[in-house]
This record gives sequence, structure tokens and C-alpha cells, in this order.
Amino acid sequence: MIEKPDTFRALIETLGGVKSFSEQMKIGEFAAKKMRDRNAVAMDHWPQLIRVSRANGFLFTTDDFVEMSQFRIPEKPRRRKVAAEQGRAA
Repeated sequence: MIEKPDTFRALIETLGGVKSFSEQMKIGEFAAKKMRDRNAVAMDHWPQLIRVSRANGFLFTTDDFVEMSQFRIPEKPRRRKVAAEQGRAA
């Protein structure tokens, strides 16, 4: 028996990686890659993720996903160019 993944990243890999996950979830590969990289799946995708997981032999609940959400990797803040930097770059 396969051990139940405890992070979204592990779940995505267990479901066959980014490409397979994106196809099963009916989302773009870029979105799936961002989910894997952030180790997070937005709540509006959870009902579909529960269905996909069940089809692959895993029984997840929203409570499982809430627990997995605490391992989210925050995105790096985007750096904005300020007027002084833009003037130097020209």
C-alpha cells in the first residue's frame, strides 16, 4: 500500500508529477508547477483534488488539506524598480 502523501508537493508527485497532475485536475501545467513549487493548492481546487485523489486510491478530506496548508512555501516578494533605479538603468 502506498503511504498517503503529507504535503501538496508530495501529492502532486504521487499523482504522476506536474504534467499528469495538470491533466487530471484540468488546469494548465504552469499553474500545476506553481502549486508544486509553492507546496500549496488554492481552496477552490480542493473539491477536484479530492475527486482526483480518490480516483488514484487516496482518501483526503478538506481537513487533510488544511493541515497540509501549513507547509506552504511563501513566494518571494517581487522587487519593484523605483524611479531612482530606473534613471540609473537608462
